Amino acid sequence: MEPQLRNVQEAIPPCSETGMARRVLPVLALNEVFIGECVSARVSYLELSMDTMSPIKQKCSGFIASTGTGSTSWTYNVNKLTEQNMEEILTIVKEETGYKIRDTDEKFVNKITEIFNQMLITSPEAPRMVYTIRDQLVSSPLRSECIKPRGVAKSIAVRSRCFDASLVIDGGLSFTFNDGTRALLEIHDEDALRTVTLHGDVTEVVFKH
Repeated sequence: MEPQLRNVQEAIPPCSETGMARRVLPVLALNEVFIGECVSARVSYLELSMDTMSPIKQKCSGFIASTGTGSTSWTYNVNKLTEQNMEEILTIVKEETGYKIRDTDEKFVNKITEIFNQMLITSPEAPRMVYTIRDQLVSSPLRSECIKPRGVAKSIAVRSRCFDASLVIDGGLSFTFNDGTRALLEIHDEDALRTVTLHGDVTEVVFKH
């Protein structure tokens, strides 16, 4: 059975642009939200807005917004560099600058690759999302209307211009997200996971976000 949307019109005012009631999905994302065409070979056409920036139209193979917890999973593997990639980059830098870079030293290449890949991971407690525009299509490198393919944001607004798209939460729940549908992705303190730590005496309980 497809999950039903919960109407929160009484708590949230209607959209100022369309006048339509806003709705909130009945589930929260632990790791990530994916938005894109259901057919992987079809280009996804989306309007994206990060925080306070104006919406920009983007063509890509899908959009991923992950939490700090999810930054070690799908988002990490989409953005990480391999040792082969890093070795080729270091070789180009060596040839273009004349610097003595150990581009063929396996241990050195592995170390630099690991440092870069670790930078992709965000703390689970960070109040922001990591976004990735997969296989971003740019018609001209001189165009100013282009979002960086990877970054962080506290609020992400997405409008679909897709033909047959879905909004997928944690790779499990899927919601139709076709042309005209809008989504606002945010992180709220009240939705944070809490863990219980027991210190010897089980009567003492400490809550952590």
